[in-house]
Amino acid sequence: MEEEITFDDFKTHHYNYYVNVISFTILYYDYYLTFPVEVERMWRRGTGFSWAVGLFYLNRYMALFGHIPVVVEYFWRTSSPNKPRVSAICNLLQSYHQYLAIVVQVIVAALLAIRIYALYERSRRVLIFVLVVIFTALGVGCWSVVSQRRVIKPEIYVPVGCAITLNYDEAIHMTIAWGGMFVFDLIIFSMTLYKSLVLPRLRETSLLSILMRDGAVYFACIVASNLANMLTFIYGTPFTRGVGTTFTNVISSTMTSRLMLNLRHPGLVSNMKQSIHPRLTEDLGFYIDSLQTRQEYIRTSSTVIAPNNGRLLYDYLGESGPERPSTVATDHESVPVPPN
Repeated sequence: MEEEITFDDFKTHHYNYYVNVISFTILYYDYYLTFPVEVERMWRRGTGFSWAVGLFYLNRYMALFGHIPVVVEYFWRTSSPNKPRVSAICNLLQSYHQYLAIVVQVIVAALLAIRIYALYERSRRVLIFVLVVIFTALGVGCWSVVSQRRVIKPEIYVPVGCAITLNYDEAIHMTIAWGGMFVFDLIIFSMTLYKSLVLPRLRETSLLSILMRDGAVYFACIVASNLANMLTFIYGTPFTRGVGTTFTNVISSTMTSRLMLNLRHPGLVSNMKQSIHPRLTEDLGFYIDSLQTRQEYIRTSSTVIAPNNGRLLYDYLGESGPERPSTVATDHESVPVPPN
């Protein structure tokens, strides 16, 4: 049964404007701030194509252009007397917004899966586990959206945007959908935290330390925003349920883009040539300057300098070639490199 909407509920509608203004400001202003960095670290250096590069651009520009219809959903104006047509457009925009949220979260999850795959040295067990979690969360999310029972809602018209409401049953379905992504975020965070504890502490800024630092910042923001959004579905009014959906999508996309751009910092590339974590750079297919740089480094080095887990790192720097180093030096010993 459709719950009754009171005047006090209706007065909360303007919260949608405030939250979405903040969300769109973060999205587009952050793009303005980071666009020169993207040009410098991505376009001019010629990263080549890889899954990580493709997903980076897809994440960045799907969020940038994909949210334009969402802007229309919340801020369009119309004086059309054809109210049923206006209502149909609003319902279409609402459905689009729900599916956009799923697509953005899947792209972000794929980028994080590549990241965790690299941190765990291309472990197939880790990859399979992460993919199972992703597809489970995706399946739950799609089921939650598709299986919602459609009900006839009261037609409410406001001067700006669409007066979209969610009843309690719909809100519970959406909570379940976001809960799947919330669980995935917690799992990735736990795996990142575990890796940061078992690996030796690094005295210098390196790829690994940036991965750990940015991972902590990312999850502090995304987990908090995701949890807050889930609580709005449970405790909000018909107008404020899911008010944080746009904000959560924007934060997910923005933080992931910044994480990727930070790992293209020129200082990391310089450090990588001296005390590199090649396995991470090659696995992510994103952070090494070029194949030529990698080959030059191999030709000028008979030993690869690595941290204590150095015996695990060489395989992802190069797969073949006569200049393959004979040993991998760790902090305490030189470990023979196995033959191809």
